[in-house]
Amino acid sequence: MPLADIADVLSVSGPQSVSRVESYWRDAETRHSARRPLVSHLLELLNDQGTPMAYKVHHRDVPAQR
Repeated sequence: MPLADIADVLSVSGPQSVSRVESYWRDAETRHSARRPLVSHLLELLNDQGTPMAYKVHHRDVPAQR
């Protein structure tokens, strides 16, 4: 939890502080859940187990042009 959010939680008390922590955690879980497929894909690529790109990159020499 970022320090600004901690300060926000500490600025209130009781049920409000609990509600703010719950809200922060719910948002954090949503963000992490959305990133899970990206992380899995990245780990596969880093382990050389990922599927190849859907396209090929071709290189060619082109003479200088004006």
